[in-house]
Amino acid sequence: MKKIVFFLLFLQFSWQINKANSVEYVNDSTELVELLSKMIQFNTISGNEKDLGLFLTEWCIQSGMQVRVFTDVDSSYNFIASLYPLSNNKPNYVFMGHMDVVGVDADAWTNSPFSGIIKDGCIWGRGAIDDKGPVSMQLMALKKFCRLATNLDLPFNVSVLMLSGEEVGGSKGSSVIAKSFINEINPVAMFGEGGSGMINIIPSKPNLVVFGISVNEKKPLWLKVEAKTKSRGHSAASSELYATKRLIKALIRIIDYVRPVRFDKLTKQMLHELGSIEGGFKGYMLKHSYRWYVYPLVKSYYSDEGPFNPLVSNTITVTEISTDKEGYNSIPQSAYAILDCRLLPGSSEKLFIAKMKFLAGNKVNISVLLSGAEADDSPTNLAFSNMSMALLENFKGSKAIPFLFPASSDNNTFRALKIPVFGITPMIMTDDLMKTIHNANERMPIDQLLKGFDTYFTMMKICEGLNI
Repeated sequence: MKKIVFFLLFLQFSWQINKANSVEYVNDSTELVELLSKMIQFNTISGNEKDLGLFLTEWCIQSGMQVRVFTDVDSSYNFIASLYPLSNNKPNYVFMGHMDVVGVDADAWTNSPFSGIIKDGCIWGRGAIDDKGPVSMQLMALKKFCRLATNLDLPFNVSVLMLSGEEVGGSKGSSVIAKSFINEINPVAMFGEGGSGMINIIPSKPNLVVFGISVNEKKPLWLKVEAKTKSRGHSAASSELYATKRLIKALIRIIDYVRPVRFDKLTKQMLHELGSIEGGFKGYMLKHSYRWYVYPLVKSYYSDEGPFNPLVSNTITVTEISTDKEGYNSIPQSAYAILDCRLLPGSSEKLFIAKMKFLAGNKVNISVLLSGAEADDSPTNLAFSNMSMALLENFKGSKAIPFLFPASSDNNTFRALKIPVFGITPMIMTDDLMKTIHNANERMPIDQLLKGFDTYFTMMKICEGLNI
């Protein structure tokens, strides 16, 4: 009889615990969706981060986190939220993201870009993926982790670092932190934006999700290409080589330039891992793409239009063309274009610029607007393994590999300090979603938002050695 009573009490206790956990999860999920929606409603085009920073600072304090504000002006509001005060000087696992977003063409959007509207299973608005969605996942995971670890003396601190100005080079955000506050933060490893879950990259397994955890990224280099002439004023007489015509000729030579293909150590490692997953003859070809006797057979994958081209070559994109014209029927006296170039690790910026100047010609001036940080690859160490474990636990049947992030972020600013930094956005990124980043109708699927939240929370537990 006692055994039966004990069993019934155990069942009741278990049901109550499960019910409490279920209610807690529902509350967390609802709060996370509302948090991201609210964050999107702040117009934080670079230089206007402070209002969102103040809102998040208060949210973190109310959520039981330790908050340290590093800088507090409109264009440079940077803070960290932590499990323990930084003054404890515990080695710190730091998750990080940025509050600023790129500009918008509101007319191209189905809904207002700063509405944060929730519909069709998604949260819509600028920054939903880049980077407010991942930031909301991190903050909500830390809130849940603080509840779990309130009365525990754990070996590591866990923090979320919020930065300004990432979209314009990081001079008001990551660079400030790296220069003046990194010792106070005391990071053992950092996790920023980067790779995500990809499908359709393994030919024989198109539905297999492969996460690319970035351990390095390309260096951003923004160039201004400018032509100036003293031309006759009226555009009816335009036979001369006026500024706009000279600029266009220079740009055509630059964008028609066939850029060399280079397989570095990291890219070879990535291809080897992908080939191992593929297996068979196709797997062999992937593994050995860089070898002289294989490359001619797979060259189309790495050519200018090939899917792997950004991983093996420097890229050049014309992002702006403008003139000083005074009317549609007058010849501009000057014209310029902006080139967004991304350089492979190990590329010589000096030689690359020299090549651009040679292609443009000596009548066109080229100047540097931004030159980003360059760093060595982060090692695939314990922190990398911890992130892989968290991904595989929450995305069953997936794979995780190290890879080169073909874009740029704040990560290399900290990698340059020899801190292990890993780039991950823990969600499955379809082609349709990828096309909305820095574009119209950016949105975060709610199911992916919740998966990312679970993944970050799992990661925090694994880093602390908790099996809960």
